[in-house]
Order: sequence, then C-alpha cells, then structure tokens
Amino acid sequence: MSSALNKRIVLTAEPKDRPYELRDAQFRGLFLRVQSSGRKAWPVTWAHGKRRTLGSVDHLTLDQARDQARQAVAEYVQSGLPALAQSKPTSCTLEALLNDHFEPWAIAELKGGRQYPGRIRSVCPWLLRRQIIEIDVPTMERWWRGRITGPDAVTKATAARLCLPAVCLVSCS
Repeated sequence: MSSALNKRIVLTAEPKDRPYELRDAQFRGLFLRVQSSGRKAWPVTWAHGKRRTLGSVDHLTLDQARDQARQAVAEYVQSGLPALAQSKPTSCTLEALLNDHFEPWAIAELKGGRQYPGRIRSVCPWLLRRQIIEIDVPTMERWWRGRITGPDAVTKATAARLCLPAVCLVSCS
C-alpha cells in the first residue's frame, strides 16, 4: 500500500497480527514497517530483493529516513552497492591473528609449524600492534627493500624465508 507518509501516520500506525509495511509515495524505495510487537522501522530498497533497515522510528524521523534512503539509492546508482549494504571489515592486530588463528593452524598443519609464528614475531615486531587492515603491500615492500639493502642486509633468499610467512598471513586475512 502506497501512501504519502507523514508524522501523524507514522505515530498512529498500530500493530496488527502480522507485520505490515506502508510504502512512502514521496520516495519510492522507503517503507514504514510495523511489527506485530509494535516496533516500527525504516527499511529502504534499491533493487529487486535488495533492502536494508535504516533504523527505528525512535531514532530516525521521517525526513531523516527519506534523506538516508535517497543517499543509499544514489550510492547504488553510482557504485552498484550502497554503503549501508557493504560489509564492514573486521580487524584485529597481527599479534591477535598470530595467537588465535595462525599459530594453532601452523602447528597442526605445517612441518616445523612452531617456528613460523616466532619468526614473524622476531622479524616484524613493529607490525604486531598494528591492525591487519593497516598492513598493506607497500608496507611489506618497504620492509623487504630495507632488509635486502639496509645496514644488516641479508640475501633475497633469507629475506624471503623471514618475510614470506608474514606476507602470506597478512595477504590472506
């Protein structure tokens, strides 16, 4: 059902036995969803079967919901996926990744797997407190160049043995 949503309609929408939606006639992709529990929310749709909830009526006014819906649809038109639909990257520090995931896996799966986490910790101590999403290829490239050309330079083969587990760990996360 499409209606020109206004403040009065939003406030007086009563819960029913089943959840229902009121479509906004002013902005096509915006809905008012009323749950049977009485909770009211603002879902937005930008393509067939593609929708997310912007927030509850308690936190967003009708005008704010319309503005956010317009922004989501504009982002969809420009880039193919609105920001609210993009997954947020979760991150942890390199040390946490080593302790919680890599070390148990390396010990179980790799011959001599106990040496790799320790090697990463000793070769890259300055990376241990950094978030994984902050460690990128240019960072590792600078480390590599410094390792093979610096004052205590090593051969490329030695640098590869030292660096490869860290690079693989960071690039796979």
